[in-house]
Amino acid sequence: MTWAGARDQSRRHPSHRSAPTCTARPVICAALVSAALLASCSGKPPASDASSGGAVAGADSAGAPASLGKATFSVQVDGQSVSGGAIGSLQLQNAAYTVPSGSGAPTLLFYLADTKTPTDTAPSHLFRFDIPKSEGLVTPTNVSLTINLDPSHMAKYSTSKATVTITGLTAQRVSGTFSGTLDHSSDTPNVPKATVAITDGKFDIPMATSKMIPP
Repeated sequence: MTWAGARDQSRRHPSHRSAPTCTARPVICAALVSAALLASCSGKPPASDASSGGAVAGADSAGAPASLGKATFSVQVDGQSVSGGAIGSLQLQNAAYTVPSGSGAPTLLFYLADTKTPTDTAPSHLFRFDIPKSEGLVTPTNVSLTINLDPSHMAKYSTSKATVTITGLTAQRVSGTFSGTLDHSSDTPNVPKATVAITDGKFDIPMATSKMIPP
């Protein structure tokens, strides 16, 4: 199974780029690199890189370079503690990318997954952040969350009004805090809640060294 591509969703909703969605259990893989897909049922992953704009499929199951250092994040999702920090070899989750902009300042793009080991490719919670690259309180803040409800059902939530504060930003690392209320996305129907409250969010992650930038 595949998650719907973020590019397709951006075309439908140009004001907000949202995280990948699906109706099957999420599997972190290289498809996040350029099409926000996860592993395909076809088993025939095309190779690509950030410059080609294509997709790469395959599990991000090995460890990232030790030189990246550790990644951590924690948050309360409707009062439930969620945390993670494992980074796979492709650095698709829990590592941040600088995304150049032809018309303005660059942005930070990163996924926070509640994975505990690099070989854990099935997060229960997957956040996506697309935010300005600057210290302090940033805006706009495109934040989305995909929750694995059961092996065959997901729920996606998003907002462009989350409160995100970058407390540390260097060439090697970024840290910050986040909170907000995320609204249910209609492309994942039959979910138990129309909104989720995100509180006490914290992250401290490395800047990715991979050349492949997720969408």
